[in-house]
Amino acid sequence: MFVNVVLSSQPSEPYWVLDLGVMNSGTMCRALWDAGRSFNRNKVDALVLKCRDASPPASARVVSVVTKDKKQGRPVPLNTVALLKACSKALGIGPHQALSVAERLYLSGYLSYPRTESTKYPSSFDVAGTLRDQTNDN
Repeated sequence: MFVNVVLSSQPSEPYWVLDLGVMNSGTMCRALWDAGRSFNRNKVDALVLKCRDASPPASARVVSVVTKDKKQGRPVPLNTVALLKACSKALGIGPHQALSVAERLYLSGYLSYPRTESTKYPSSFDVAGTLRDQTNDN
């Protein structure tokens, strides 16, 4: 049996992925943790110990640790529909609550969100001027 714990080396948010392999009668059976990645190292370490203590076999060992650097691009602006989908999927909140929170954040000056279903700005939009206007904002 082998246990492979993959650690992301992104300094902002490290995470762990658990990959379990068991050799049985010459056939390798491999299982990835269905939770995907975990941001809780203690939880993953506890699962590794649980796998190690399971029988058969009586022992397990980590055969490799893979560290990868990944670059993630900037998020694109969300239109209303994309905002509602993201809030539902990632946060588990409904459309009414999502729009209510977005409106409160908007009125408090923490974010802006488009009032249309477009994710593109017209060619006449002054990006540099808009950025200049916001440089003095706290």
